[in-house]
Amino acid sequence: MLVAAGLDRDKAEPLAREILTRTEARETLATKSDLWRVALTQTGMTVGAIGVLLALFQAF
Repeated sequence: MLVAAGLDRDKAEPLAREILTRTEARETLATKSDLWRVALTQTGMTVGAIGVLLALFQAF
């Protein structure tokens, strides 16, 4: 594709090796749903920790 776009073959081959394949991108990059899941998990852990601390402070 790079050669068809007008790039020299000598420059296009190293660039093509640096481009992520779809499989590599799927395995290494985070999607919006991944970030949303992490944010919700973190929120749940924070709320749970606050609940535990409140229960401890009320008990003592």
